[in-house]
Amino acid sequence: MRILTVILLLASTISFSAFANDNKADPKPNLLSFITSDNTQTQLMGMVLSLQALKQGPEVNILLCGQASDIALIDAPQSVLT
Repeated sequence: MRILTVILLLASTISFSAFANDNKADPKPNLLSFITSDNTQTQLMGMVLSLQALKQGPEVNILLCGQASDIALIDAPQSVLT
């Protein structure tokens, strides 16, 4: 009797979770890119890969940390631009 109760409980849990997922709208995937390197080629590659992902549909957010944040400055250092 105990085994039957456990089986019914598991079956109801599985069917409920499957039902709950069917009711949700299909969310767009998200991408968060962390760019932390001071190397300009690495920064550029992070931007290129983020752009390619954006063209395929997901929402893309880019977090610039440390010296990589210099590329977001209006008066960016010359080392960032070369």
